Amino acid sequence: MARTVPQAPGALPLLGHGPALRRDPLAFMMSLPAHGDLVRIRVGPVSALMVCDPDLAQRVLVDDRTFDKGGMLIERVREGLGNGLGTCPHGDHRRQRRLTQPASSKTLPVVSRVACGAFTRSARWRGASAGSCPEGWEMR
Repeated sequence: MARTVPQAPGALPLLGHGPALRRDPLAFMMSLPAHGDLVRIRVGPVSALMVCDPDLAQRVLVDDRTFDKGGMLIERVREGLGNGLGTCPHGDHRRQRRLTQPASSKTLPVVSRVACGAFTRSARWRGASAGSCPEGWEMR
């Protein structure tokens, strides 16, 4: 039995939920869970599904075989940025990840060192004593 996804109330003809999103995006987004775990919104002629349940959101983000990247937005981003790790579909992801892994392993220590330096410097700006980096930030 297929269930229909409820639409958030307050959509205007032609504009959809665009004015509400523009007026107060946080209040609009915070109102959505009252209408279900999955809610349809419209911005102009474009419809989108908003995931309002934390468990469902995790499932959507982790289970990329069921919830593969796609749709108009991803296709446009892919046109501009290419078929990279962040925009590629599930079938290409493993190959893309293996291509980028050597670069990641070389840059991670540098990124870690920069993040740690930024943390200690910003602590001094706030007047805090210059302590050590948070656990897990130090270079491995």
